[in-house]
Amino acid sequence: MLLNTLKVIDKICPDLQFVTWATGGKWYGFEHSKTLPLHPPMKESDPRVPPPIGDHIFYYGQHDAISAFAKSKRWTFADIRPDAIVSNAFAGVSEFE
Repeated sequence: MLLNTLKVIDKICPDLQFVTWATGGKWYGFEHSKTLPLHPPMKESDPRVPPPIGDHIFYYGQHDAISAFAKSKRWTFADIRPDAIVSNAFAGVSEFE
């Protein structure tokens, strides 16, 4: 779905220069912290989590697909990896309702 979205955006935005793609702490295997040694602070240059745990981190496949697609394009991209996103919520608006 991500790659299909980028294909459409690339087609309808001929002056596209940059794409920001938000991933998160799962890139580093945070959800496997009991079995995977983590060494904070995490850095974008850290190696990927090795198999078998890394085989289940869906961000890796998405990143590889975007990288391959972007090679022939004029635009570039970056992924950001916040470990949490904090914001205000309006009264009565909740993703859990």
